[in-house]
Amino acid sequence: MINKSPTSDFLPIDSNDISTDFKEITEIPTDGFNILLRAKKNGQWWILKGLKSKYRNNFIYQELLQKECNILSSLHYPAIVTVEGLEEVEGYGKCIVMEYIDGLTLGEWLNIPHSKKEKRQILEQLLKAVEYIHKKQVVHRDLKPENIMVTRNGQNIKLIDFGLADADSYAIFKQPAGTKGFISPEQESSRKADSRNDIYSIGSIISLMGMGWKYRKIIENCHKSINSRYADIKALKDAIALTRKWFRAVCLITVAFLLFGGISIAYYKWSGPRQVYDIVADFKVGNLRCTSWGGGLVSIKSAYDKDSCVEIPSTVTYEGMTYKIDEITFDAFRNYHKLRSAAFPVNKLHIMKGAFKGCKQLHRLYFRSTTPYLIGNQLWPTNITQVFDPFHFKHTVIYVPKGSLQTYRQSAWQKFDNIKEY
Repeated sequence: MINKSPTSDFLPIDSNDISTDFKEITEIPTDGFNILLRAKKNGQWWILKGLKSKYRNNFIYQELLQKECNILSSLHYPAIVTVEGLEEVEGYGKCIVMEYIDGLTLGEWLNIPHSKKEKRQILEQLLKAVEYIHKKQVVHRDLKPENIMVTRNGQNIKLIDFGLADADSYAIFKQPAGTKGFISPEQESSRKADSRNDIYSIGSIISLMGMGWKYRKIIENCHKSINSRYADIKALKDAIALTRKWFRAVCLITVAFLLFGGISIAYYKWSGPRQVYDIVADFKVGNLRCTSWGGGLVSIKSAYDKDSCVEIPSTVTYEGMTYKIDEITFDAFRNYHKLRSAAFPVNKLHIMKGAFKGCKQLHRLYFRSTTPYLIGNQLWPTNITQVFDPFHFKHTVIYVPKGSLQTYRQSAWQKFDNIKEY
């Protein structure tokens, strides 16, 4: 006797779920002259983008909506939101009908811990998408985390909101536009769209993504004046690829150096202990404990926890030798309960994991460097949440040199709510 397997079939459905009209319309809060709606049609969710009632009958805003629809209709790429067309929706007038994306904005996605590999994959998708629209002679002009969606399934990006986008074929509606913090300086006054406007915005996005110190030069080059900036996305991609190759080479050299150094120290210890002290110095200066592993550099930590204020100098001198302070070492001031303020030097400084954890009275940090201090280093990467407590981000005030506020706001230090210039 042959046992027949059950036949595959659909379960009964409610026919009310399928309609040729838009149903279950809900408004999504948004600023500006546009209205965003979530609606169901033919058993599928859609996003509708129209005009708020006060702008609905204004010819200029109607044409701007048509322009956005036309530009989106010319783009066919997986990482760009798909548009179905412009339709009349009862009660809302003409609306752009777009695919519904189940996901998070890039800003929301970044609030969840992700590996460097995952962030790199998102960045690569973004660059490919922007490269595609530039080849279509389109400039987005409003690239920012809120206009980049990351899907829940597959972690794929979707570029959205082409309301400020421009194309070479348009001779009208070329007013300056963008979002503060991401808009390029020339874009604030120029009516001519340039692909390099988007490259500036990408630099700001990379800065927010926390890709590590090796991307610092990439960000700087993205933010240069328009004629010194990367000429196109290919040049930016090539620079990132070169940076990664260079970083791997540095890591290999560092590992080789450490292996050779370990063997050398072992040999020195075996052949004559006194020579070891020519390589390593450990001494105290004021309320700081200094350790040097050669190269004229020292890492510092607290020597005792009696002072409420700590001044970190640029250099220290010991037995006729001047050392540059390069690092606030691991757990340097951990549980230093009396510490209320700390002043940092003008030179570059690495701050390591746990440095200020447990400092419950720490309310002020004075920075003398216009360039943000580095969190961790290439050998021991860390993030700022592993250096400070959640309390610090809300209540500790950081004072930075005049003119450097925006630079700090675009670095890892943006985690602090209170950053002021002096």
